[in-house]
Order: sequence, then C-alpha cells, then structure tokens
Amino acid sequence: SVVLVEYPRKGSWAVGFATKENKGEIKKKTNKDLINIFVPTTPNPTSGFLLMFQKEEVIFLDMTFEEAANKYSEDEQTKFNGGQMSNFQSGNNRFEVSALDRGLFAVVNKMEQGQISETGYFQSQDQREAFRIVRLDKKFEPHKANLDIDFTRIKGFALQEKQSRIVEEWKEEKLVETFVKINAGYFSCDQTLANWNSNRDD
Repeated sequence: SVVLVEYPRKGSWAVGFATKENKGEIKKKTNKDLINIFVPTTPNPTSGFLLMFQKEEVIFLDMTFEEAANKYSEDEQTKFNGGQMSNFQSGNNRFEVSALDRGLFAVVNKMEQGQISETGYFQSQDQREAFRIVRLDKKFEPHKANLDIDFTRIKGFALQEKQSRIVEEWKEEKLVETFVKINAGYFSCDQTLANWNSNRDD
C-alpha cells in the first residue's frame, strides 16, 4: 500500500510503501504495532530508507501500486506497465519458477497472492545497484497444461515446433542441390555433419 508518513521530522511528509506489520521480537521489545515503510529517495528512487512507524502515524493513500510504480520507479521495463514484469518469451506477465533469477524466486516463494514484499537489494541486468519491492499478483499451482490457463504458452510451443519443422525441411531440400565440404575431423562432433558432407566415401 502507498502511504504518507511524517519524515524526516514532524511537519515534513514523505510518500512511502507499507510492506508488512512487524511481529515477533520487534513487537515484544517495543510493545507497539509497528509497520515497515520503505521511503524512496529522490531523485534516485532505486535507493531509500526502511523505517518503522506506529500504525496510527501512517496515512494510507488512495494511490494504487500501479500509480506509485509509474511515479517513483526507475525500471524502464516495468515503470509504464503498472509495475508489472513482462515475459517477452510468452507475451504475457506469467513466469515459470525456472525463469526467475534466484533472488526474485527467494522473495516470491514465501509470498501469498496479493502480498507486497519487504524492500530488497538487487543488481539489475545492467549491473546497477538498486532496491525493489515486489507484489505477487497471482500464483498458479503446478498443473497439467490446459487451454484455459496456458493457451498463449501452448500456442508458442506449437509455433516453435512448426518453425523448426519448416527449417528442417528447407535444409534437407537445399542439401540435395548444394555442395558441402566438411573436414572429416569435425564428424565426431555430430553425426549430422558427416551426413551433410557432399563428397563422402560411402
């Protein structure tokens, strides 16, 4: 949730992200209901401060997670998409566990649907150091593929299989009319290469 808190002093206000309520040792030691708030810095919102405020000191705003991502995120791949990651292979925003980096998997594996994570440090693909907050919109349990849930994925597999078949047919057609000379030393790499050779002894 997007919130408003008095920070860094009374009378000064900052927009932040509420992640979770503190329980366990922190609650026992303080005897207070504290909420973790991540306050991004400006002009570089990929860094910030993790602060704890009493629940009554936090004002919850009507600003949505999507609006906050658009305003404060520096991730160009998600900023203008409501903070949602896009899977460029499948064309949607669903990811298999194996497609997630280890750090992200460690975060979402413990989350429930609709939950917002704690602020976490990570390195972006271009090796920039940053912090991120993750919201898990939906979690799909392991299941057999079906058209209702996996249509885009099944369509992609079918397209890949068709493309592969067409390329293989084109290759076989061209091998008949194309002279190919391959050094015999490479035949052990793949038997297919030996079959391509146009002046075999057999």
